[in-house]
Formats: sequence, structure tokens, C-alpha cells
Amino acid sequence: MGAADQQLRRLWAVAGGLFVFGYAFKYVTWVSVQSQVEETNRLTHEDASRQLAEAREEAQRYALPPIDRTAVKPAKDASKTVILVRHGAVDRAGGGVKPDGLYGGDVDVPLSARGEAEARAAAAYVADAYGAATTAVFASPMKRAVFGARRCAEACGVAAVEEREAFREVKRGAWVGRTLAEVSAAFPGEDMRRFLGDYDFRPAGGAESVNDVQRRAAACLRGDVLPSIADGECAVVVSHLFVTRSLLALAIPGTPVAEIAVPTASVSVLEFDGDTPAVKLQGLKPDLSPEDDARLAAGDAET
Repeated sequence: MGAADQQLRRLWAVAGGLFVFGYAFKYVTWVSVQSQVEETNRLTHEDASRQLAEAREEAQRYALPPIDRTAVKPAKDASKTVILVRHGAVDRAGGGVKPDGLYGGDVDVPLSARGEAEARAAAAYVADAYGAATTAVFASPMKRAVFGARRCAEACGVAAVEEREAFREVKRGAWVGRTLAEVSAAFPGEDMRRFLGDYDFRPAGGAESVNDVQRRAAACLRGDVLPSIADGECAVVVSHLFVTRSLLALAIPGTPVAEIAVPTASVSVLEFDGDTPAVKLQGLKPDLSPEDDARLAAGDAET
């Protein structure tokens, strides 16, 4: 074998060694990097778990205590109880109302899927807390209220729902279908602030004032609903935002209507000792199941 062949063999041997070394180096590097990635992931997971635990602990520290539903009981035998339920969230599009458009008692918008679930949750709460003493269910004739009233009647074992025009939502007149900005532009001097501040103000187009709503709703409550039940019994009234606010205001007349919180499908309770009402519960909104909450779209509440 000549010197040239020996040199060539040595070169091949060196090249082979470098090739093997290169692959070995790449493997060792890959193992090292993977170890670092796994360690980083482990530390990140531990840190996230720690932060989550701290957040839960902090939330628990400031959380309100759970509602004791057994604490809400029917009125004493010498009084009468009226349970006010607002309808659930509505489907504006299904009622032909544009987003942020006003509708009130002029447009019979349907409930959204979430609104129907809210109504069922409210009915279950009413039945659980007052069902045994509930003998009558009244409602606005608008479909969004009738749905909830029927659920309450079914849950409480009441045979039929009594619809009353007096419990219809406030009539918006020429404001219907317009946004608040469009109302201000079309009718200078008219806006929601004036409506909520001046209880005798009637917007354009035959709309009602806050006092108009309270007069008709209160007259029906005192002249129809209360006489329908005996002492110790309960009646349910399923209606709307301004009707419920107006009826609650009978017991808290010094409170501005705009400050009376009544979420969709919430439950409020008036107890009457003779002709004198007292608020026993205001704006309690029963929770949906976690499954419903995750499954359903948010829907729109009436404004």
C-alpha cells in the first residue's frame, strides 16, 4: 500500500470520527435542551398553579357569603306577599329591534335562549321559597313576561296565569326603534336623563311617564292582585323593568327609580301589612346552572 493510500485512509478515518462526533454532539445538545424545556414547563406550571391558588384564596377572602335560600320565607299569617319577577333577557333581533334600539311596551320582543333559562331559574326559586303559599300568578300580556309567568305557575302548582294590561312595560312612543343618541337628535330636550328625573315627563308620540306606569300598575296591584289572595298567601307578578321599579317604589318612595336595581329574571318581594308595603327582597337573580351559563349566549337585557 502506497503512502498516498495510507494518507487517504487516515483522512477517511478522521472524517468518519468527525461525523460520529457531530451526531453525538447534536444528540447530547438535544437531550440538554429537552431537559431545559421540561424543567421550564414544570416551573411554569407550578407558578401558574400557585398564582391560581393565591387568586382563589384572595377571592374567597372577599367573597360575599352564599345566599341562604331557606331564610326567605312567606309572610306572616296576618300579611299578604307579592312576589315581583322581571322577565328574562330578550332577543332584540327576533323582535325586529336593532341593537340599542328602545322598545318598551310598544314592541312584543321574545326572550332569548338565555332569557328562557333565566325565567326557569326564577320560577324554580319562587317555587322553592314561596310555592306552598302561592295561590295566584299575574303577568303583563307581553310574551316575554307570559313565558316566565307560566313557568312560575307550573312550578307553584297554580292552574292559570292572569294577564293584566296594567303590568305592560312603559310605552316609549316615538322613541321606539331609536337609540338614545337618535332620540336626542330627533327630539331636542328629550333624553333618558329627563325621563328618569322628571316623573311626569311624557316623551313624544304618546309615550308614558314614570308616574303613568306607577299609577296603572299600583291600581291593579291594590285593586286586583291583593284582593285575590288571603292573609298568609302569596301572589306572583311577572312583568318588566319599570313596572317592577314602580311597584317597589311604593315601599321606598324616597329612592330614585333609576337606583332601584332590577336585573333580568330577578325576584323581589313586597310584604303588605294591611295597605302598607315593605320590601323584603330586591333584585335577587337566581343563578343558572354552570352548564347553561357556558352553553348560552349572553342575550340582551331590556333598557
